[in-house]
Amino acid sequence: MNLRSSSKPTARKGFTLVELMIVILVIAILAAISINGMGYATKNAARKKTTAQMAAMELVLTRYHNDYGSYPSGADFTGLATGGAFDPAFDGSQLLYRVISGDYNGDGDVEDAGEEPVFEATQGSEGKFGLVREEPAGTFGIVDGFQNPLNYRSAIDANAGGGNNCFNTYTYDLWSYADDDNPPSTAPTPGGTDGPKWITNW
Repeated sequence: MNLRSSSKPTARKGFTLVELMIVILVIAILAAISINGMGYATKNAARKKTTAQMAAMELVLTRYHNDYGSYPSGADFTGLATGGAFDPAFDGSQLLYRVISGDYNGDGDVEDAGEEPVFEATQGSEGKFGLVREEPAGTFGIVDGFQNPLNYRSAIDANAGGGNNCFNTYTYDLWSYADDDNPPSTAPTPGGTDGPKWITNW
């Protein structure tokens, strides 16, 4: 009589080392894709915000020009570009805040004699003009969607030392370095090379 074995095969327990490694690798790849996608979405949102912010700022500057006959320059505001050349990031950011808020002396108080708010922009606000941030020197400035100072210079400021250093010869330059990891230490001038990530009005 032919007897068959009645033994049952041993049940398999858990995953092999190779299977675990494959699962971990797949999870790591999916996580990397997700993180990269989130980073792109965040930067894209910041670029759109900065572009809209600059468009709104151009309307403000046009209104200022209509009221005063020129675009705002460092010479129009007390305490800007003192002891040196006009800095589009430090001085320009402050100048934009002063034009928007009506805080012409930059002390954070629009209740001083002769000062009144022109637009809705206050310290710490997050409106269409961008965040108003207090700078280290106790002054206030406009920052872009990347939380960096929004750069501004009028043709008067740019050409003060002679020659034409303004891209828009008779008006003003407005720009953001956006997510440029290595922005220049000095303001760009005509004839130079713009960074591929910059957002500009020229």
